[in-house]
Amino acid sequence: MGKLKRKQENNKISKQGLKIKCLFMNDHDTILFSFKYLTNQDRYNLQGFKGSKNLRSDIDFLNAFHDCLNRMGTDGWESLRNKNKFQDGRGLLEYSQINFNALDPQNELNLAKDTKVWVIRFEGNKYRLIGYRSKKCQAIFHILGIERDHSAYDHGS
Repeated sequence: MGKLKRKQENNKISKQGLKIKCLFMNDHDTILFSFKYLTNQDRYNLQGFKGSKNLRSDIDFLNAFHDCLNRMGTDGWESLRNKNKFQDGRGLLEYSQINFNALDPQNELNLAKDTKVWVIRFEGNKYRLIGYRSKKCQAIFHILGIERDHSAYDHGS
């Protein structure tokens, strides 16, 4: 009696064959936040708080920042798009117009000079959250920088 030959199974997964699909892409208006590409320039990230001597001001900023993230996460993309920049909505700038770079050494975001970044005002007109909406997963908002002193880009006169 002959032996049965077993078919060889190939359990290897190639990078090209493996595609991760964003579950939130079309079905939800949810905003997910990523700090992966937050600039390493202390003036526009959260490291600037280390060793700060202005505790009251820092607490006020962090509370406003928390409120901004909470509002954006609750309201969603559609609400953010429908409001103007002075009503907790968004403004758009070209990436080349901001005075800092995203921390993206591998160029995963592929940000060109003319790529539009989102500017979200919070605490009235006092602070700004500057980020980029992911192309790979439309639910993700990559926070690139946080402006506390109106120096991240030219605000005009």
